[in-house]
Amino acid sequence: MPLCYFHRPLFLLLCAFAALLTALRAAGWFAVRPPPRLRPFANLPWVQAEGTVASGFNPKRPGVRYWLTVDRVQHVVDGPVRVLAYLDPRLPAVPRLRPGQRVLVEGRLRLPRWPRNPGEFDEEDFLEDGGAAFVLHGRKLSILDRPVPLLWKPWSWGEAFHRSIQDYLGKRFPGEGGIVLQGVILGTMDPLAMEWRRIFQTAGVMHMLTPSGDKVTLVMGWTFLAGSCLGVPVLARMLAAAAAGGFFLLVVGTEPSYTRAWMMALGVFWAWERGRVSGGFQAWTLAALATLALDPRSLFAAGFQLTYLAMFGLLMVLPSWVPPISWPAPLRLAAQLAGVGVVVQMMVWPAFANYFGCSSLVGFLVNMLLVPASHLMMGVGLAAWACATGSAGLLERPLAWAAGGLAELFAALCRRAACLPWAAVTLRAMTPAEIAAYYLAAFGVLTLPRRRTAAVFLAAGACLWAGGWLWGRWGPQRVRVLCLSAPKASAALVTLPGERHILIDAGVAPAALRDIFRFLGVRRLESVWITGPDPSRWKGVAGLPRFASVGEIRVAGGDSPDRRWPRALAALRAEGIPLRRLADPAPGGEGAVLLRHGRVLFSWSAGGLTVRDGRGGAYCIMRFPSGTAPGECPASRSFALVREGAVQVVSNGKTISITTQRERRAHGPPVL
Repeated sequence: MPLCYFHRPLFLLLCAFAALLTALRAAGWFAVRPPPRLRPFANLPWVQAEGTVASGFNPKRPGVRYWLTVDRVQHVVDGPVRVLAYLDPRLPAVPRLRPGQRVLVEGRLRLPRWPRNPGEFDEEDFLEDGGAAFVLHGRKLSILDRPVPLLWKPWSWGEAFHRSIQDYLGKRFPGEGGIVLQGVILGTMDPLAMEWRRIFQTAGVMHMLTPSGDKVTLVMGWTFLAGSCLGVPVLARMLAAAAAGGFFLLVVGTEPSYTRAWMMALGVFWAWERGRVSGGFQAWTLAALATLALDPRSLFAAGFQLTYLAMFGLLMVLPSWVPPISWPAPLRLAAQLAGVGVVVQMMVWPAFANYFGCSSLVGFLVNMLLVPASHLMMGVGLAAWACATGSAGLLERPLAWAAGGLAELFAALCRRAACLPWAAVTLRAMTPAEIAAYYLAAFGVLTLPRRRTAAVFLAAGACLWAGGWLWGRWGPQRVRVLCLSAPKASAALVTLPGERHILIDAGVAPAALRDIFRFLGVRRLESVWITGPDPSRWKGVAGLPRFASVGEIRVAGGDSPDRRWPRALAALRAEGIPLRRLADPAPGGEGAVLLRHGRVLFSWSAGGLTVRDGRGGAYCIMRFPSGTAPGECPASRSFALVREGAVQVVSNGKTISITTQRERRAHGPPVL
């Protein structure tokens, strides 16, 4: 792709618009605040909410998910306000629900939950990106006797087709075959199949089973090809393909990956008709601008970032990376498929790190086989559904047999690939500077064989990365203490200069610690300190070696009444981890564990953590607001972990800065 495309006014406008939206989000312009008149109804055990269905159904673990536009709660008329609703799938009215219908939902209305610890699912942020203020758990549903508005009719028809395909696949293909076919055709998966979800993610095929532009592109391509076989004029074929893709968009939903494929296809058709060479890149730019103009919040959604980054990389590479003509056709096709997989993996790597915490290493190899198979599977599955709907049972049986066989083969290959020891790698969340350095280096690779341009990008990325590394190595020496939030547990992660980590108490469940460590990039603990015999301080320690290497474990004196404690110590000794006695580093009273950094003192005791800065101030971090405050805490500010989430204290040896997970802003002067 010529680099002059980056100087096009539309592309520059897109970059400026994205930067403006990012600045507005940082300033809080996209924050969703519940209406004051409706907020008192949050967390009541039972409310009545009336509104309009604004989306199709999506099966999730809490229930069938819908987006609603609510304008009345109980007797209060206010709004409209967007609400995320989870409905009980056993309700008789749920199968008849269509977009545009007026409904009365009864159940519990609540505010979105915020993550208590780093790495947890941020429901508050998810609802903010969707423009919603509340979550509604519906236990009773009534469809009001009002016709669907004319503008909602196409969405209602698309939802009816979606329901028909979903019901057919669920009944005709039980087990993992139905899960695969639902994902390949509709982009949805059975919410109960968590084991298979992990297998598919490790194998690197989740993009085939979730919303992706391939589905819309295939429908448009099949329509265009059918028109070509029938001798239909080119313009009529384009219009028919656009109509088919648009209707399929209503069937599967208006996710950014679907709309991107449809709008890009329209742009390519228009460029083809006008003889424009840069049609693909211009179509990509116009699709992104149109998506952000219609829904500015979509810029911060994972689906938008993944689909547009992947397509941007392909547009840069595909025109210049062509296998030699002398290669055999099968080898050229395999090389092209492998190249596409590598480029897509390269472009979405930071997004995978920040959103999912892992990435597949075998994905580009598995995709060489399963991407063409998924396209064939989608066509055969839709044909089988069409024959079953049209009472063509004689044709439906062999098509269903073929679709089921392909789905089972798909699942078997994914399971085989996921069992490989090097199938996937755990990733930590990347900082903005690391993301910038990564993409500078990636663009340097993608611009090859333009050596000068590639050298500039690679050098810029290397300089940015080296600057960050040098700053972390020889910059201000800081100590970070992250007190984790758990109702019945105690744990704190201490990060010393040089990225050395100490875990003080391990009462949090191993699964929660694994997610936190993965998000923070902690792979090794220099030491683990267990400060007391209570199970709330050690019950997660036995699971630590599964996801992090442990240098040593120091245990305070005292016997635990719990019989699991000796077994946990024996298991740690069997892992080859040395066990030592925990002694107080400095005098601090009975039962206190002290850590000093310059003039800042951290003191753990039964009541919580006391932090004393170099200016005489004292801060207390307790588990509960009503907890016993140790030391000087009653006379200073206190933080409650259950109420405010995890609390991070950053020290430069003289002053401290405290950040709570809930407010996500620093209390105190900045520590550089």
